[in-house]
Amino acid sequence: MENKEVLQLTKVDLLGSAGVAMALTTLIMFLSSALV
Repeated sequence: MENKEVLQLTKVDLLGSAGVAMALTTLIMFLSSALV
């Protein structure tokens, strides 16, 4: 694997985990506001 490919994969992983974190945070915010 070339360095470019590794960097691209790392970027995708970071974006993926960031997206999951954002979705979880949004879900928690929505649930807490709905419960209150």
